[in-house]
Amino acid sequence: MKTRKKRNILAWTGAIVLLFISLAFIAIKGGYMPTPSFLMKRPAPTPIPAESRDERWRQAVEYLGSQLPYLHVNPYFKVSETDFQQSVSQLSAEIPNLKDEQIIVRMMRSIASIGDGHTRAYPDAEPLNYPSLPLEMRWLDDGLIVVAANPEYEQAIGAKVVQIGGHPIADAQEAVKSLIAADNEMEILNSSPAYLSMPALLYGLDFIPQKDPVGGDFGSLAVV
Repeated sequence: MKTRKKRNILAWTGAIVLLFISLAFIAIKGGYMPTPSFLMKRPAPTPIPAESRDERWRQAVEYLGSQLPYLHVNPYFKVSETDFQQSVSQLSAEIPNLKDEQIIVRMMRSIASIGDGHTRAYPDAEPLNYPSLPLEMRWLDDGLIVVAANPEYEQAIGAKVVQIGGHPIADAQEAVKSLIAADNEMEILNSSPAYLSMPALLYGLDFIPQKDPVGGDFGSLAVV
């Protein structure tokens, strides 16, 4: 009787320990709790900047291609390793023929292809600090609507955006969508208006002919 009781106690103890180990593993791998510092990976040192513009961009692109998969706990759960590395290699080869903003857009697209809403580029933060148009847009039931604007442009509030640079808004949304790292469609709808209001990104996507913020007509935005 005592032997059986002892075996039961050991069995339950082992099961509880296994449960806690499993929960810890799931939590760490799934990002539900901070990863302990001793388990965190460290990025490789950034390379010494090359002399030429093209070589500096090539260093940045290749650093992205090597470090993002290394640092991410599960980089290929939505994109294949072949497709990700091919996008990086192709971008690196095409750098001499691309504008800076086009390179940024392509790098953002590679990052977003990971498919993790917690792994993204922030074009409105350092070091890019891309400015936005003086208005706020939001996707509502009837389309992309201007919901706020600087006082001098308040007449635009309530207008519906139908084109950007002569392109249908649906095409612009599809292009911007590929730059947004998101876990679901709602996150894309919430984030895309901010991207659509950044001239530098639209310039990098070849939707507008200039990257700087424009005057009161909002450049290439067509509204009704």
